[in-house]
Parts: sequence; C-alpha cells; structure tokens
Amino acid sequence: MARMGFQQSCRHNRVWSLSLLFWALLGVVFICQIWWQHALHTGQLIHERSPHPWDQTKQNASQNTSSLGSVGVSPSSLTLAEPPLVASIPTVVAEGVAKMRARNTSIRLDPNQPMTSFILEGGRFPIVVLAHNRAERLRQTLLSLRNVRGFSSTSIFVAQDGDDADVSRVVEEHGLENCVHIQDLDQIKRNFPQRWEQNAVRIARHYKWAFNQVFNKLDKLAPGVIILEDDLLFSPDFLEYFHAVAPLLELDKSLWVASAWNDNGFDYLVHDVNSLLRTDFMPGLGWLMPRKLWEAELASKWPDKGWDHWMREPNQHSGREVVFPQVPRVFHNGSTGTFMDEPTHNRYFARIATHSNTSVVWSLPSPGGVSSDGHAVVDRRVAQVASEAYEQRVREELQKAIPVRDAQDIAKLLSGTPTSLALWVSYDLAPRLNQATTGFDLIAAFFGLWHEPRRGAHRGLHEFWLGDTHMFLINVHPSLGQSGIHHDYTGLQPPDVIALKPSAFRNLKRLSWQL
Repeated sequence: MARMGFQQSCRHNRVWSLSLLFWALLGVVFICQIWWQHALHTGQLIHERSPHPWDQTKQNASQNTSSLGSVGVSPSSLTLAEPPLVASIPTVVAEGVAKMRARNTSIRLDPNQPMTSFILEGGRFPIVVLAHNRAERLRQTLLSLRNVRGFSSTSIFVAQDGDDADVSRVVEEHGLENCVHIQDLDQIKRNFPQRWEQNAVRIARHYKWAFNQVFNKLDKLAPGVIILEDDLLFSPDFLEYFHAVAPLLELDKSLWVASAWNDNGFDYLVHDVNSLLRTDFMPGLGWLMPRKLWEAELASKWPDKGWDHWMREPNQHSGREVVFPQVPRVFHNGSTGTFMDEPTHNRYFARIATHSNTSVVWSLPSPGGVSSDGHAVVDRRVAQVASEAYEQRVREELQKAIPVRDAQDIAKLLSGTPTSLALWVSYDLAPRLNQATTGFDLIAAFFGLWHEPRRGAHRGLHEFWLGDTHMFLINVHPSLGQSGIHHDYTGLQPPDVIALKPSAFRNLKRLSWQL
C-alpha cells in the first residue's frame, strides 16, 4: 500500500510539474505577443535601413511632442466655430489613443517605378498652388504650408490666373516662383454666354495650363505633383502622407490618385487619425497626381469645363479609386469663391475635422529599407489600404458587425456598448428623369453625410464613426452594377435582414451631435 501511495504521489508530482511548465510557457508566449503588438504600434520594431532625408525632421518632432500614435475624435472636444484668418489648423483632433490594426508592414515595391525611385532617392514632389484674386487667403495658405513638416520653398509654384497685383505681391513676399496665366476672356465670353459656364471654363483651362507648366517647364523630372488651391490649411503631416502613399499608386493598379480630403470627414463622423480609406469619387482639395497619369491619359482629353466632375466619371477613373485619410489633412478655409458661398461652406466644410498633432508621422520608403523577406518596408497604414488587405479588413468587419433591422433602433443601439453596426439600405444610384433624387438625401440628413451618394463611398459602402461606434452603411441596390461598381458587398447581407428604403428615414430625428 505504501509503495502504491508513493507511485501515485510521483505521478501526481509529474502532472503538477508538467502543468506548471505548460502555464509558464503560455505566459512567455503571452508576454512576447504583447511586446510584439507594442513594438508594431510604437514603431520600436526597427528594420535596418539607410536614413531617409526626412527622418531627422520626424525625430525632432517626436522629441518635442508626446508619443501619441493614433488619435480618437469625439464631437464634444472639437472647435466648431468658423475659423478666423489665421495660418493654423482650426479644428484639432481630440486626445486619446486608438488601437492600430497589426497587419503586415512590408510589401513588394518596384524601385524602378518613377515615384517610388524618386522617394527612395529623397525627392520631394513639386507643389502647385492655384490662385486667382484672393490675396489674403493665399497668404494664409502659404503661411500654413510653411509649418508643414518637409516644407521646401524651392518646390512650390504659384499658378496665378490673371495678374492681380495683390496676389503677385503675396507670392513675392514668400520668395516663391509666380507663374502668371493670362487667358483670352473675350473669347471665353463669346463662346460661353452664361457666367457660371465662363467661370468653369476659365478654371478648367487654368488647371491644364498649370499642370503643363509644372511637368514641361518648372520640374521636368518630377514623377508627380501635389495640387492645392489658395484657400487651404494643412496638418503637420500633410506632405509626409503623400510621400508615404505615393508608391502604392504605382503598386496597386486599382488606385489612380491620392487625396488629403474626406468629403464626409465631419468632426462627428471621424475617429482615427491613422485610418486610410478608398473611394471612386474624386475628392480633390489637396491631391497627388502621377506624371504618368497626366501624360498618358488626362492631358490629351482634359475637358474645357467642369474638370472635377469629369474626373469622377467612369470613363476617366475606369473603376480605379482614390486613397484618402479618414481624418482630413487639409481644412477648407474659404467661405467665398467662384462656386462657393457662406451657406455652402457652413453646411459642408466648416465642421470638417483635421488635426494639428505633430507626433503623427509617416514612415517613408528609403534605400535599404527591406524586411527579412526581401520586401520594401512601407508605413503599415499604407499597407492596410492596398486592395487585397483593404477588402479583407472590410469583409471581416462587416461579418462581425451587428445588423440594424429598423432605422428607429439606431439611436438606441448607439447609447449602448460601443460596437460595430451594419445598416443595409437600398437606394437608386441612377434615378430616372421623373425622379427628383436618389432618396439618399433622407439617409444623409439623418447621419449628417453629404447628400450626394457617391461622395466618400467605396463600392456602395460608407464607413464612418458615431462616437465610439463603427458604422457601415451598405447600399445593395441593383443600380450599383449599372453605375460601373461590379464588386459590391451584396453577398454579405444576412438572409434574414431586409435592406431599408430611404423612406424609413423620412420622419426620423437627426442624430443630436451633428446639430
């Protein structure tokens, strides 16, 4: 009996020892996982590479500010008043840290591509600022631009439409190259009798002239150009963002330009300063255009008017999309202009969020910047917006989101635990002549979105935040296919969920924080 008890005791001790070893190993794995995620988040996971010319600038910025990497936005913490004429960002993203999605940070770049090679060699894209007769607005734009990390006066050109003396004086004050464009206004008036049409023609022709000036005369080697208007203010990482994302335009054939603007980037709809999105609707207002796109496609067929609407047509974008930040890197500072008045500005532009946090930085591809698998290291936020990774992320989150079955339940769901909501709707993107609107305006009014259904949408999907709740608004109407959108998310709609019609929102009270 004693011998049996001894054997049982030994077996018990061995089991106990194996159990302790198992839990110890599990603890080590857990600690390593936490360290790995922390390293990915803070950038402490360093790949050996040669320093990039902007690295010292970013290092100085990090030393002088907090180590905040991702900033959350809450409506109550934002400045909402119309900004005065000051050379700074008026709306500041609130404090708080949002989790970065830990995904692969290395993708294969082609160093022989023009923009990628240009950035690897430390190049900076030229910037063209289009101006007309708003000297004071231009002054504020240039002052704001000087505060952007990576600013260089030698790469900035002002394309002046007309010879306004005050505008010329502002350009001279800043020591910049002023390219004056004198148009034949009499010829425009003869051919286009309506005033709005004359303005549209003048603007479109000025854009074409400016692009040709930059690529053919001012910077014949530049593989791309950043296009600005004379009434914008900028976040500190405005230029870094474009240089970080530019190689993806060459790698991902489903993209064609990058923008710093979000049409639906209202302070009550954004949440994460590190998030990048995709849309087939050209936002403009601070954008990067590759030289190859201009010379091979756009230059020969540039329209005589309405250039921005023209670029949004399927015949131009051919199904390609624009990458843009969830939290805009520009603020529209002009409440008056050729096609702008104060009511329009107050409705669609005054509450656009942006940020002034100098600790938000971007990793730029650099010589020797390769991971262990031989791929070029790019900023993880850029890697996440590449087509395959982006679609995987959207589909995963849609499948996890709670489906909304009744529009009246939305306010109740928002007052509960923060989560993700999927709202399946059906509205016609191509209304017939006897239809006044698509019906989307009723949905847009409820959430506080732009009334135009394609602004900011990706394959019929609007993605935004309501407080801490991630909102997915998915259109499943058959008109998506008729509008050239062939890869939508209709197949992910739960079989027991009925897509809501716009009429379901007709009598609903608007969400409170947009008022």
